[in-house]
Amino acid sequence: MFWLLFMNEFVALNISRVSLDTSWDYENVISPFYRLYYIEEGEGLILINGKRQTLKPGMMYLIPSFTLASYSCPDFLYQNYLHFEEVITSGISLKLSFDLEFEVVADSLDKELWKRLLELNPEMSLLNANPRQSESISLNTARPLLFSKDFETRGIILQLLAKFVQKVGQNTKPNKAGSHKILRVLEHIHQHYSQELSVVKLAGLVSLNEDYFSRIFLRIIGVRPVVYINQVRIEKAQHLLLFTDQSLEQIAENVGYGNRTYFSKIFKSITGKTIGQYRRQAIIV
Repeated sequence: MFWLLFMNEFVALNISRVSLDTSWDYENVISPFYRLYYIEEGEGLILINGKRQTLKPGMMYLIPSFTLASYSCPDFLYQNYLHFEEVITSGISLKLSFDLEFEVVADSLDKELWKRLLELNPEMSLLNANPRQSESISLNTARPLLFSKDFETRGIILQLLAKFVQKVGQNTKPNKAGSHKILRVLEHIHQHYSQELSVVKLAGLVSLNEDYFSRIFLRIIGVRPVVYINQVRIEKAQHLLLFTDQSLEQIAENVGYGNRTYFSKIFKSITGKTIGQYRRQAIIV
C-alpha cells in the first residue's frame, strides 16, 4: 500500500525552534495539519487520545491532523517544530495507510535533518506561539521558495516521517492487474466526495464487475470502498465543522450525506465523538 503515498504532497507550513515555559498551556487543540516535534531540552506534556504523554529530550513526536490534544509545560521546553499539510489528490492518507508511532528516538541523522530544515526555512515560524490563534499559521504558499529549497524540504519531511511508520500494508508494490484503475477511483473519490459514490458507480467508472472491484480495492487499499469513502467524507466534515458556521444539514449535504442521522452515526463511529461534542470541544489551530 505504501506506494500510494508517493501520490501525495507533504507541504511545510511552519518550521522553527522555540523556547517555551509554563505559559504553554492549552486544552483541546485540534489542527487540520500534522505536527512534528523534536525536543532538545526540558519537558512538555500532551494529553492525546485520553492518554497523558511526556515530551522528553532527544525524542521526536508526531501528532496527525485532526487529532484532539492538550498541551502544557511544567517548567521549560526547547522545542523544534514542523507543521505540514498532507495534500491528497489520488493517493491515500498516511494515517490511513500505516500504524504511526507517537514517539521515536532522534538519532544523529535526524538532528542534522532538523538543523537543515531550520537553515532552509529561516522565516517560517508561527506569528504567535498560542496554538489557539489560527491566524498565526504561516502558509508555505504565502511566500516564494526556491525550487531547490522546497524540494529538499519535502525530502526531509519524508525522511523524518519514515521513522514513525511501523506497520506496512501487505501490498507494498503496485498490482499490475488493477493498480491503475484503483488510482483513478481514488482520484474520483477525492474530487467528487460530495456526490453519490456507490460501489456500483465506482466499479463502472473503471469497467469492472462490482464484486471484483471491491476485492481489488480491499487488497490494495486495505479497507472496502464504502469504508474509505466514509473516512474521506468525515475528514472533510471535520474541516467544515472547525472552520465554517455551516449547519449540520449543510455540512452533511456538502460531504455527500443526504441523511443527517446517518451522517451523525458515521461521524461518531470514526471520530469517537458526536458532532456537537466535536464542535464545542475543539479549539482551532
